Amino acid sequence: MLKILGRDSSINVRKVLWLCDELDLEFELEEWGVAPDSLHKAEFLALNPNARIPVLIDDDLVMWELNAILRYLANAYEGDWLYPQNPCAHRSVDGLAVHRDEYLVALRLYVAGAQLPPHQDPRLLAVACKGWSHTMGILNQQLEKTGHLRRRPQLYPGRYRRRAGGEPLV
Repeated sequence: MLKILGRDSSINVRKVLWLCDELDLEFELEEWGVAPDSLHKAEFLALNPNARIPVLIDDDLVMWELNAILRYLANAYEGDWLYPQNPCAHRSVDGLAVHRDEYLVALRLYVAGAQLPPHQDPRLLAVACKGWSHTMGILNQQLEKTGHLRRRPQLYPGRYRRRAGGEPLV
């Protein structure tokens, strides 16, 4: 059975829980990251030296890094509708994921940091805002072209039905 290490208040853990739910997979959620220092315990660092959640354990396989976990689950558990195994078919999924990681997260971190007094620089903030607007324009073009960013627009990652044994999660 799958074991997911993290806390369900983490957006990245929620993404894994959502995919498990969509793939109808039973899993056990083991709480990590609730206490501030829990991710730096030797037991956790042995599984993920980056000290970040989520971590996925599937039998002897231990994985970390959100996008790697999502791709693995989709490919290992009949999620071809979400992440096709054909590289040409999943290029748009990868492109959006990488685009988000490289641009949106970096811009968000800068904008958050630019609010702190020692880092306030109006020129750098303007550059970050311009980059953000450009990135949002690319995502908007995708929405205008296809009507959605994912292949099944009826997917709703806001709730998860079960953990191991069918017990409701939220």
